[in-house]
Amino acid sequence: MIRAVPRPTASPPPRELSAKLEQTLAAGDAAFDAGDRVSAHAAYREAQHLDGNDPGVLSRLGLTLTLVGRDELKGVAFCEEAIRRGGEDPDALWRLAMVYLATFQKERAIRTIRRGLQVAPRHGRLVAVIDSLGIRRTPVIPFLSRSNPLNKWLGKLRHRLRPMKAGTEE
Repeated sequence: MIRAVPRPTASPPPRELSAKLEQTLAAGDAAFDAGDRVSAHAAYREAQHLDGNDPGVLSRLGLTLTLVGRDELKGVAFCEEAIRRGGEDPDALWRLAMVYLATFQKERAIRTIRRGLQVAPRHGRLVAVIDSLGIRRTPVIPFLSRSNPLNKWLGKLRHRLRPMKAGTEE
């Protein structure tokens, strides 16, 4: 008895694959924004099967690998690789910062957020994270302690005269 060997299905042309990838990433982003991290992770896994080299896929998957899969090493590696491949994308930098925060690397997260704010000073997510972290300015008189009454008074005065912009440090 001779069995028919199934023919391999032709892969979709690059244009269709790109549309499918965009659709999958959009579904994952919607799930992530709605708080459904597990569904977002599944969508990003599917996107990885479509194009595992795309920086946007690597970045998103790295974030959910860390938050959902609890695979911190791969999550950091994927997000860092996405930055190397895709350049200074503020969304990718935000995801990398979130991975750093989830892995208790606050200093690296702050550096990454500042890097992102240099690229896109009004990026909503980056501004929100830096505000939530409560980054403080350096004391007005650096050689005195932060708790020194003179530094406290001058700091309050400086704040009233010139509020700190998100991501800046003096």
